[in-house]
Amino acid sequence: MNHDIYVWERSHGSLVKILEGPKEELGVVEWHPSRPMVAACGLESGCIYAWSVVTPQKWSALAPDFAEVEENVAYVEREDEYDIHPAEEVHQRRLDLEDEEPDVLTIDPVKGEEGDAGGTLHAFRMPVLLDISESESEDDIVAVGPGTMRRRSPGAWKDPVNNTGASNGGETGGAPVTNNVVGRAQNKGRRR
Repeated sequence: MNHDIYVWERSHGSLVKILEGPKEELGVVEWHPSRPMVAACGLESGCIYAWSVVTPQKWSALAPDFAEVEENVAYVEREDEYDIHPAEEVHQRRLDLEDEEPDVLTIDPVKGEEGDAGGTLHAFRMPVLLDISESESEDDIVAVGPGTMRRRSPGAWKDPVNNTGASNGGETGGAPVTNNVVGRAQNKGRRR
């Protein structure tokens, strides 16, 4: 019995690709939502089989001056290529690199995520208070468990007119403001 997966172009009614499968019968077949990948589950063994596009290695992306060769080529090194630099100079370079502060707050867009015409992404982001000291008052924040903090009076800071956070429309971009702060210990068991 043939256990291959046939990919058809429905609009033209033509066969696009035949994905050669295992010898066992496949039960469930799922497409990845944003990548060219198909996964299927075998009925007898329960193994998961995945098919994807094989991309060739592009070494020139890592080193722009890289050139592929068909056979070995004698390499002639530059005069200063393998020189040993003084320890003080190496130590100073390391210190200079340590002085630079990495940007850990900027969120780079993930390749494959699509936004609306304005360019904003519709991704779920948990609103958290990064620094407890940024709170208006220390009396507002209380510990409810190990690693979990919340506001003492959640209703006191709401706008009574539209029943949303008082800072709604400002720094949150119009989204309702939540008052929970998720701690590290509470968030460990969750998966994304």
